[in-house]
Amino acid sequence: MAAAVALGGGTAEGAIVFHSGGDVSTTNTTEVRFDLISGVVTTNTFTLGGAPTPNLPSFGALFVLRGGTFGGFGYYAGIYENVSGASGTGGVRGGVFSSFFWLADRLQSSVNVGGGDAFSSFALLAKTDSSTGNFYPVGGNAQRGFIGLRFSFDGGVNRHYGWADITVNPDFSITLHGFAFESCANESIHVGSTSGGATCCAAPIPEPHSAALVALGAAGLLAYRRRRKTAA
Repeated sequence: MAAAVALGGGTAEGAIVFHSGGDVSTTNTTEVRFDLISGVVTTNTFTLGGAPTPNLPSFGALFVLRGGTFGGFGYYAGIYENVSGASGTGGVRGGVFSSFFWLADRLQSSVNVGGGDAFSSFALLAKTDSSTGNFYPVGGNAQRGFIGLRFSFDGGVNRHYGWADITVNPDFSITLHGFAFESCANESIHVGSTSGGATCCAAPIPEPHSAALVALGAAGLLAYRRRRKTAA
């Protein structure tokens, strides 16, 4: 479903943009990156204890899952928003601080994610040294659930909300199953929703294939005008 775009400040129907995560998993040295807008999922080799490398293909809508060993903290699993210079505009839903980390909320289907929630640029899913985290694999059992996400591409003036469906496995690797966001800015989203959407006054973000069609249409119109000018 393509998101409609409102021109001149009119009202438009937004869309929940859903992408499959492909069940891609992290390893002890490989993180999984997923971009809410484009739907691109990639893996990246990282150095334990090293600082994240900013990579912004979609204005701060890139999130990173990372699991493995980390210094003296034992095994851990976490998620962070891979954005530089936009602190406080996006992040992962989680309002509880424990063992030096914000804990990501583990959400059930249909829970609302929106403006009244607390978000952190990095959130812990599970950690072994203190058996901490809402996704901790109790009894060696994998834990699956949803996490709430927020991003902005204009410095926080407008914020978009989304979710990701993940599993933290017994070895603290993380599997990404799918993710989605609401294309209307500042509108909440129900966790697990893959269709529908809010109605907004500002232009929602077009889906990638919608943007491509708009670009093709503009190119065709330009070519038509050039042909008419040549014929005249």
